[in-house]
Amino acid sequence: MPFVFVSLRKIVLLRVKIDLLRILRKNMKLNVLRYIFVFPLLALLLVACDDAVTYSEMKAKERAAVNRFVKEKGIKVGLIRPITLWPFPTAPIAKAAESCKAFISVELSMGQMIEDVRLASGCKRPVLLCNRTGGMIPSPEEVLDAICKAEKGEF
Repeated sequence: MPFVFVSLRKIVLLRVKIDLLRILRKNMKLNVLRYIFVFPLLALLLVACDDAVTYSEMKAKERAAVNRFVKEKGIKVGLIRPITLWPFPTAPIAKAAESCKAFISVELSMGQMIEDVRLASGCKRPVLLCNRTGGMIPSPEEVLDAICKAEKGEF
């Protein structure tokens, strides 16, 4: 086995880099975490969208139709839209889990965020999945159907 010589200077530089990475990771949760929360305290159900695309690509008319339907039925629904998925906004979801009935994870994927929502809520509330793949956005009818199922307790 050949002898590898590592200078003390390289070891010190490596240690400094590791310390800097630890500091950056700790500060990242404070400085990078971004999300949008709408009606969290009044909500019995909380819809969590996987990114800005899912909610913003739903046309304004479709969002208005969902909101109108929910108001007509008298269902109290809140929305959390994480802008950054790492670090994940666990604290607001954990706080919402104390008062809401269930979570609905609306995703453009196969359900990767549903586990994050479950863990963030401390597994206190059920999490329903409403998803589409292949670049297709969940339709308002699918979101409404998921809201109605969660409101009825059909998990």
